[in-house]
Amino acid sequence: MTAAKRKTLRGLADIRTISSCGTSGQEAYQMYLKRGVLEMEKLRRQKEKNSALERVTNINRRLMAIDTDIDFLCQSLKVIEKRTNQENSIVEKSVSRGFKLRY
Repeated sequence: MTAAKRKTLRGLADIRTISSCGTSGQEAYQMYLKRGVLEMEKLRRQKEKNSALERVTNINRRLMAIDTDIDFLCQSLKVIEKRTNQENSIVEKSVSRGFKLRY
């Protein structure tokens, strides 16, 4: 008797909806909505691409500046080495002669 009186419990899957039977107006609306979403995503991706390209150009500019700084430092080192070599040769010449004493 108790088993016969019990109703079967229904869940969320048992609820009937009319979402599956749409009209052509709804289909057109859904297509316009999808198109709008895709256009917004396209704009977002283009903006992301432009910012990435800008970062790449900034990095390339900085790399070129670093290369010019390195070249300048190398040239400065060559000038300093020449100067020290000249000073060392002058010192070596004076040391190799020694000094003369007159009696």
